[in-house]
Amino acid sequence: MFGVFQELLAMFRLFAWMVVFVIGFCGCGTTENNVLGTFELDGDVGCTNCALSGPERMTFDDNPSEEGSRVYRFDFGDGGFHSGHYELIYFDSSVQLLLHPEESSFEYLDLVGTTLQTDYQVGQSAIRRPCNGLLRCVWRRVD
Repeated sequence: MFGVFQELLAMFRLFAWMVVFVIGFCGCGTTENNVLGTFELDGDVGCTNCALSGPERMTFDDNPSEEGSRVYRFDFGDGGFHSGHYELIYFDSSVQLLLHPEESSFEYLDLVGTTLQTDYQVGQSAIRRPCNGLLRCVWRRVD
């Protein structure tokens, strides 16, 4: 009887580890994959200045440019834009999104050739940026 109990316990442990592995493997994407796609500003959350201080739409593409880097485009409500390549820099407990603008509309021409260190936080279905203490601007995935 005791041997049967130990076998059942061992099978339960194996099953539990398999469930944990499947949930961990399927439930969370990598930051590289989470940032891919198109994100639009959610005007119902965050601060009132989110639309003024950030893009209306963010697009991140995994098709590398000619230089081999991943490309992005930010479109603003006033018709302005900037685009270029981006990279993810990993720290001990966070990931920073660096933007390298290469093209822009007239309004953002001074950004071309610079490196923008952002405080965007990439999640599975949204990108967030602190805007006022506890509030965050949120861009939600649309594709």
